[in-house]
Amino acid sequence: MTHPGLHTIALLDPATTPGLAEGDLTPDNKAIRYAPCVRGRTGYLGPRPLPGHGLHHYGFHLYALSTPVPADHPLTGLPDVLTAVSGHVLAAAFLEGIKRG
Repeated sequence: MTHPGLHTIALLDPATTPGLAEGDLTPDNKAIRYAPCVRGRTGYLGPRPLPGHGLHHYGFHLYALSTPVPADHPLTGLPDVLTAVSGHVLAAAFLEGIKRG
């Protein structure tokens, strides 16, 4: 059985509207705050399926919050992010992408 891997945790500045353009998920983009995910790595870790491993499914969980996570709130990984947003989710969406390995 395979387990999903967490590629990226990104919190966007509320002023970032209507969205991000291609190539905006960069470490120097001040409108994005990254939280550590895989082995403490931060930043965008895009899909790179192994050649010949068939279809890989990539899920994107998106949350609209009633209040931003304060910049000084420590985020050491997904558990901290989920705690920080608890009670503040106005809407949630899921988008799935598929890429052949």
